[in-house]
Amino acid sequence: MNKKIIVFIRQNYPVALITAIEMLVAGLFGFLIIDFLDLPESVWCVVTIAAVTQAGRDQTLIKSLMRIIGTIIGAFIGYFIALFAKGEPIIIITLIFATIFISSYIAVQPTIYSYAGIVAGMTITIVVFFSLNNENYFNIAVYRTYEVLLGIAILGTLNLLLYFLVKWFFPSSRSKAIISWSLPQVKIKKQYAIPALKVALS
Repeated sequence: MNKKIIVFIRQNYPVALITAIEMLVAGLFGFLIIDFLDLPESVWCVVTIAAVTQAGRDQTLIKSLMRIIGTIIGAFIGYFIALFAKGEPIIIITLIFATIFISSYIAVQPTIYSYAGIVAGMTITIVVFFSLNNENYFNIAVYRTYEVLLGIAILGTLNLLLYFLVKWFFPSSRSKAIISWSLPQVKIKKQYAIPALKVALS
């Protein structure tokens, strides 16, 4: 085996192992809690844990924050689209197209907010879809948001605990990440607008 590969594995093994354990334990706790509470949209708690777990406290925190922002915004927009459209296909298509274009325009840009754009678009679609099935889309919006927040709370608590354990046992494995909080471009640019348009049309 290449010596560089051996060194890489040895240096990063504790972090990779801890990240895997973190996701496993958080997922188990999430499953037990949603089973105990008998939550109606329980899948989103565990899915959220799997989606936002990263090999680093800061990276996990940022992705968790973006998922919270995207979920809350998407739930509000999806609910009001469903409420306003009242099942009218033309209104729904027009509003979905506009909102998905905006969320996709944010998502395709190389900023920290891109994940929030993805989650917002996905949440809007889910809520409106359930409204078309004549289901209680208000409950879908509320419970999905609640369970996303529950998953992030579980992961955040465990992540904080593991951070101090890693700091104590593996101080050399920690590294600082440089994160840019630059806002997405508001001005329409062709390089972002075309991919966003394709997603909205799809």
